[in-house]
Amino acid sequence: MTADQPRFAPLSPAGQARRDEILAMAQGALRARVRRRIAINTAVGVCVFAVGAAGLVLARLQPNATSPPVALHGSEFEATAPPAPVAGASRIQLIPADPTVLRRAAIVAPPTRTEFLDDRALADALAQAGLPAGVIRTPDRVTIAPIVRSASLLPTPPGGDPGAFPAAPTG
Repeated sequence: MTADQPRFAPLSPAGQARRDEILAMAQGALRARVRRRIAINTAVGVCVFAVGAAGLVLARLQPNATSPPVALHGSEFEATAPPAPVAGASRIQLIPADPTVLRRAAIVAPPTRTEFLDDRALADALAQAGLPAGVIRTPDRVTIAPIVRSASLLPTPPGGDPGAFPAAPTG
């Protein structure tokens, strides 16, 4: 095929009319999509602006006193109105820091005692607390395992270590 030869066979008049119809429909769909996208982007921008403006207005509003403060003079109550604010002026009030605030807000933990126990002392302490348990050591962990007794198992030896099992009967 050379440059001077057409790439496609010429269309019939009905084919050309159909091609023009398809082109018109595609251009209409494209225009509708572009209009829709512009409308959505505009609506989002207006919403963001409205929310920002509302936030700015709310941030700049000063709280209105619903009722003026009441002062007690003798046995009668007298309403006193706050001083009228100057238009456009901001009200600034300095509040000194309380030097005892840190001492009052501090959480002081009660002193704790740390005691290091070996395996036997730990088992004895747990048994005295009513929690008989054994210590199982493996190369990578230490586990405290409760000693479980049931009616079907051997009873706890009287006066003995609850973690020790009695010797097997010989006979």
